[in-house]
Amino acid sequence: MEKILLVGAGGHCKVVISIILKNDNYEIYGISDEKKSLHGQKILDYNISFSEKNWSDISLYCKNALVAFGNTDIPYQRKKIFEKLKKYHFELPIIISKDSIIAEDVKIGEGSVVMPGAVINPGTVIGKNCIINTGCVIDHDCNIGEHTHIAPGVTCSGGVFIDKLCHIGTGATIIQSIIIGYETLVAAGAVVVKNIPQKSRVKGVPAKLF
Repeated sequence: MEKILLVGAGGHCKVVISIILKNDNYEIYGISDEKKSLHGQKILDYNISFSEKNWSDISLYCKNALVAFGNTDIPYQRKKIFEKLKKYHFELPIIISKDSIIAEDVKIGEGSVVMPGAVINPGTVIGKNCIINTGCVIDHDCNIGEHTHIAPGVTCSGGVFIDKLCHIGTGATIIQSIIIGYETLVAAGAVVVKNIPQKSRVKGVPAKLF
């Protein structure tokens, strides 16, 4: 069984571990985090013991890695770590919960994670290093840009386009055919009924700039 290194120690990492254990297709090599105060602790019995200085040596024995932390704002840090892992020649596999529902023609980019209860319908494309979090509904023919986090309970109706480096907050609703520009934050619970320009922050019902 191939090994995988998880980067980032926290609640999101815990869920990723639970998915990997249930899928039973990778052996967890260990957890890397730059916070030295976490070293020596464990997440679900897996040691937090590595940092970036160890990656070069780890890559000799473990070819897979995953960005295993979430975000509550624009996911620049996830993008940064993803690109660093690529420079160390790690492969970043797609991790999909067995408790999700994904249409056969859906395309998902490297390093992305689909959490339990997510539904992704036909014609949808998910970019690399995305999080499709617990209980999301991504309807038909949507396009989710790379490094984007779709938080728990989000609903995207058909034909929605979300550009790269976006964060769509917990429980947000996006109606059909909406376009959301890159590096945009949609706050939790927002209802998006109009196109959102790039680098925006919106909240409320209906969603407005703030």
